[in-house]
Amino acid sequence: MLQIVLTNHVIKRAKERDISLKDLDKAVRFPDKIVQSKTKSSRKHIKDFGFYRITVVIKRQGNKWITVSTWKKTQSSVNQQKWDKSTYKPFFLEKLINDFLLKLEKTFKRRS
Repeated sequence: MLQIVLTNHVIKRAKERDISLKDLDKAVRFPDKIVQSKTKSSRKHIKDFGFYRITVVIKRQGNKWITVSTWKKTQSSVNQQKWDKSTYKPFFLEKLINDFLLKLEKTFKRRS
């Protein structure tokens, strides 16, 4: 099973930048966009929450996803970048797994 490791640096940055751990988790597990970082060993998971966007930098090591850093951009800075979700085309298997996990999450929420 996938394990997300929150480093002390990420926890500190999340508090400084007013990012909830719940939103941080959503950005890691269900990103809208994944971009290769400048360093080849890490990726940026980007999640759009309407009025703001959260980016989490992750290094994958086996079953562990180690968070490296995080930041938040507000709607005005997001609009200036003119980011378009349609430019990101996930791999078939990635989309299939993501859809399955979302349905599974909805099923568990209904039961509780």
